[in-house]
Amino acid sequence: MHYFITFIRKLPIKRNLTTFSSSGPINGKINIRLYLQKFNQFTQKYPITRGMITYSIIWPISNLCQQTLAGRKQLDFAEAFRFSLYGSCFVAPTLYAWLRVAANMWPELTLKASLAKALVEQISYTPFAMICFFFIMSLLEGRNVRQASHEVYVKFIPTYQVGACVWPVLQMINYTLVAERNRVVYVGICSLLWTCFLAYMKQLEAEKLAREMRLKKKLAAEKRRASQSLPLAIQ
Repeated sequence: MHYFITFIRKLPIKRNLTTFSSSGPINGKINIRLYLQKFNQFTQKYPITRGMITYSIIWPISNLCQQTLAGRKQLDFAEAFRFSLYGSCFVAPTLYAWLRVAANMWPELTLKASLAKALVEQISYTPFAMICFFFIMSLLEGRNVRQASHEVYVKFIPTYQVGACVWPVLQMINYTLVAERNRVVYVGICSLLWTCFLAYMKQLEAEKLAREMRLKKKLAAEKRRASQSLPLAIQ
């Protein structure tokens, strides 16, 4: 009996069943759940990472959708990578910073505060973000500063006019109904369709838009001259 007890004690049996390791599917599920818990804890501690991960996925998807709708025979994955890089490393951090500033300036979750945030955003962060988009993306494409500045000059106004009609409504919902830690993610989801439009604007030829703007200015000047000459003709 003494030898049997000694033999049992020498067996490599782990008394703590929670540390028992296995290569089976149960252990795999436990590991995945553990990783997800750690990831959730990390994103709770650093909320900016949620936006960075969201934008690193949504922006290239939007770009690829735009390429598909444009009828491209071969998708440009290098362009999609540039969108992912820009969205995760620039848009998400700057948007997170702006949302924190806005939350501190208007902490109330009222309609008046939400309207104030949306309106201030349209004259501060929105033009800044659009100018940076056209300028930095042009630089990532290998263009020089002069060409990037020209693209901003040509494409900013048409893009801003559309954004001014869309984003105030979306941001009022964001500021009123969405929790602060999830606001960057909410904006990222809304950006899925908006980035398709940005990708469309980005791929437009700058010279084509420049000609359209010159034509509009010419027509506006002719209308002004006609309106000025009309009173003289009546006299």
